[in-house]
Amino acid sequence: MNHNSLLKNNYRKSSDRISFRLTALMFLFFAFCMQQSFAQGTWTKVAAPSPDKNFGNLIMLSDGSALCKSAGGGGSYGKRYNRLTPDSTGSYINGTWSSIASMFGDRLYYSAQLLRDGRLYVAGGEYGSGGSAGEVYDPITDTWTKCGKAGGRISDANSEILPDGKILQAFVTSDLKKIKIYDPATNAYTDAPSTLGIHNESTWTKLPDQSFIQVDRGTTNSERYIPSLGKWVADAIVPVQLYDNLLEIGPAMKSISGTLAGFLKGAIPENMDYKQAMSLMYEERGRK
Repeated sequence: MNHNSLLKNNYRKSSDRISFRLTALMFLFFAFCMQQSFAQGTWTKVAAPSPDKNFGNLIMLSDGSALCKSAGGGGSYGKRYNRLTPDSTGSYINGTWSSIASMFGDRLYYSAQLLRDGRLYVAGGEYGSGGSAGEVYDPITDTWTKCGKAGGRISDANSEILPDGKILQAFVTSDLKKIKIYDPATNAYTDAPSTLGIHNESTWTKLPDQSFIQVDRGTTNSERYIPSLGKWVADAIVPVQLYDNLLEIGPAMKSISGTLAGFLKGAIPENMDYKQAMSLMYEERGRK
């Protein structure tokens, strides 16, 4: 073997060793990432029990404390939130519980939105005395203020915060398509364009362009509210029926990438089609 051939063979062997090592390193790297991605988490019990039993709805305030709707404070369905404030290290495990001022009406299954100024908006209730009214909580003064007259039953209707800080509020009245806008600045409700189909029992999911989508009750029609247009527009037909035989639909959420909204079929376990649990993935097509 001449000198040039020997050099080529040595170079080839050296390159093969380097490639093998790089491949091995890449394998170990991805294996490590997979292990980190699917590492098992842990649950830790909060040290102190809450003052009251929980009765639906949990919301995080802008200061990092958590408000938990309770069964306490009066009425059949509770007028009071319990507040969990984290300790000095930011941990909720050893946080401190307290109770805030009671709402005017008791309510269960209702709309709730955190306003841009840090106050809490609640409205309606499928059960309780607050089904046709809204109110706003100020965490600084620990006081509730009644919203202006709603002018209809809200019940367990959807709500969503708009880019300008106002609230798009559905109403469970008349044809079940009624929509109003609540303005925190004026504390008043004003009429807004109705949905194209029935919104009652639907799920609203906000998309990256700040629009939000619903599947009309009992149908395979979908529609979106476009804030810049101030109206609802028809969207794609759903390939499967998402409502169960009680006209209930499951939750929906955006994917990690923010481009998809996944909807679950049915709301009651015994009526769910488990083979189609994730029945639909909706991809936004850039509609503005």
